Amino acid sequence: MFNNFNLRLILAVCTVNLLAFATGNVYSWSSSALITLKTPEESPLDHAVTPMEESLIASLLSLGALFGPPLAGFSSNLLGRKTTLMVFALPMVLSNLIIIFATETSHFYIARVLTGISAGGVYTVVPMYVGEISETTIRGFLAGFIGIFYSLGLLFNYVVGPLVSLQTLSIIMIVPIVLFLIFFGMFIPESPYYYFAKGRDIQAKESLMKLRNTFEEKELAFIEETLSKSKTDISISSLFGNTAFRRAITLTTTIVILQQLVGISAILAYMDDIFIASGSTISSSTSTTIVAVIQVLSVVLSSCLADKLGRRILLMVSNTLCALSLFPLGFYFYIKHNGGDVSALWYLPILCVIGFIIGYNFGLCTIPWTLLGELFTNETKAIASSVTTVSCFSFAFLFSFLFPHLKVLIGFSGVFWFCGCIGIIHLVFISIFLPETKGKSFAEILALLEGSGSEKDTYESLKMSKVTSS
Repeated sequence: MFNNFNLRLILAVCTVNLLAFATGNVYSWSSSALITLKTPEESPLDHAVTPMEESLIASLLSLGALFGPPLAGFSSNLLGRKTTLMVFALPMVLSNLIIIFATETSHFYIARVLTGISAGGVYTVVPMYVGEISETTIRGFLAGFIGIFYSLGLLFNYVVGPLVSLQTLSIIMIVPIVLFLIFFGMFIPESPYYYFAKGRDIQAKESLMKLRNTFEEKELAFIEETLSKSKTDISISSLFGNTAFRRAITLTTTIVILQQLVGISAILAYMDDIFIASGSTISSSTSTTIVAVIQVLSVVLSSCLADKLGRRILLMVSNTLCALSLFPLGFYFYIKHNGGDVSALWYLPILCVIGFIIGYNFGLCTIPWTLLGELFTNETKAIASSVTTVSCFSFAFLFSFLFPHLKVLIGFSGVFWFCGCIGIIHLVFISIFLPETKGKSFAEILALLEGSGSEKDTYESLKMSKVTSS
């Protein structure tokens, strides 16, 4: 993987994923913030939040995220991937400023919607941008950086959140966004695919020169050939009449919907509550930090394996581990709810949550976004990203909003058993319908989705044919 280590490309991917770090911050924010807002002595509000207010504060992030993808998808084609990402960073800054001065529940509602809009834009455009600037041989590894930085953002807030006030935390959370705006804006180029699609060949060449250790004209020719093959009428009727697009959008939307129904958004938002309810002898903040550290390590491992084992295998293993972790977690809460003695099983909640997080980050955290950057043509990528991301955040909002009500209605045990069953359904779906995209070029993946997969169109084979012909 690292025979031709490309520091320029790695730095570009790390810089753009500062937004993924910031997104991880806002998703883990509610874990400690809700505890504070339920404690009148510490809360900036004049009352402890009610269960309904708690549900809205936790879930409005995902509701706001529904508006980000269509706006970001349209903007990414009109203004470019780079400009769009910089614009969508601004609502996240504004939301933190609102929280710094918040004194009413409505202020938190507005802030969460705004930061959700940013999150929706990040998950629409970052996978698209990284997929377009990456070299084929390490595309899976680099696509996994969004999960790595997201997990680091989660870890940061799980560790720092309980130690500082909400106002101080919001000030700290602005820092990575400002760093992104400075370094991405000044030093990182626009996607060469976007430049080529707009007929700006000179800028496309300059972009590749900034992203590669050694520049090859053959890569420009390959990008141009890939774009020429993918040009099509992008009306809605023609899109869904196209076999490759229809199959790809069905795969990505189904995968992200099942990803959310496995319960990740709710578990992240209510992790402190889960550990408090478990009665574990380990404090909730310590348990949460341990889980977050494990999350970072597991997503790094997944990213390193994406170009070795392939996307399909990682997703199958991921769902299996999630299901195997959720069923015993549900069993623990079932015994506890029915008055059983669980003192001898004090270790089980944290062990199960760690197992779930390892499983989720082994594939479910990163691979859906890798596929989003791989399965679509340049013309359809923005539309597909919007549809897929809206589907993801719709179900993230739905599950996060319903979680506190479901835990009252069917208990923690019922919720975790339901999520475990979803993991099994997801495993079956992946094993039957998802093709492997590891190591394949965009043109080759398109042919695979159309049912005419060939090994003739890869960038590497194109280079070899040019060498032999010369």
